[in-house]
Amino acid sequence: MASPMQFDTVEGVEMVPGTIRIIDLLHTMNVQHMEGSNSDIVLVPQPTRDPNDPLNWSRLRKEYHYWLLWWLGFIAAVSVNWGGPVWTQLTIDYNTSYFQPNVA
Repeated sequence: MASPMQFDTVEGVEMVPGTIRIIDLLHTMNVQHMEGSNSDIVLVPQPTRDPNDPLNWSRLRKEYHYWLLWWLGFIAAVSVNWGGPVWTQLTIDYNTSYFQPNVA
């Protein structure tokens, strides 16, 4: 497993923080690579064995979280956008001015 400090220098050249090598043709870096025909590509971020790491989640769990976040984002957008059209009806139903619900 690679440490974050491993990517700080490449062949004696100081790199800008956050700069990493994504291709290791000679396999000289002590990091995990992709498998198959893309074995020269360095995996960033490096995989862990932690079952709570999203890279290790099953496809079902990833899709569940995707749709959960999509639904929550949809509800947040709808609640903001549907407030305006209902405002007039609420002021009529509760016999208030447009200003009173804002300060309540």
